[in-house]
Amino acid sequence: MASYVFNTWKKNQLDGTSVVDFDTDAIHVALVNSGYVANASAQDTHDFFDDVTVSEVSGTGYTSGGQSIINKTITKDTANDRAVFDGDDMSWPTSTVTAYGAVIYKKVATTTSVSPVIALIDFGGAQTSSAGTFAITWSSIGILTLT
Repeated sequence: MASYVFNTWKKNQLDGTSVVDFDTDAIHVALVNSGYVANASAQDTHDFFDDVTVSEVSGTGYTSGGQSIINKTITKDTANDRAVFDGDDMSWPTSTVTAYGAVIYKKVATTTSVSPVIALIDFGGAQTSSAGTFAITWSSIGILTLT
């Protein structure tokens, strides 16, 4: 697996087909297992969360669909010529799960077939929790950065 932004989302964001407003939309993070084949084909063809659900993790303390990113911010960094989307780190306390990555997506009600996938974060291998906290600590420069 390798981290990437989904190409359909890039295209749809730019042409207005399926715009994500990071300030106000429900941006969620779902964990995926080793069954998610994250390759160039998936990067090109996966457009909605229903392409991912078959490989979503399950386990104690984890709810299908993942969690919403809270305390979201959008900033303009003129010193580094970039815009940054950030939010609180994620945690699933008292969970027992094994995940290989996370998918960031816009949750549209409970309809996975219209909830656009935005990015895949590769963990570089299995990350586990056993009756403890599963945590994702975002980069110090933010979750997504446009340069």
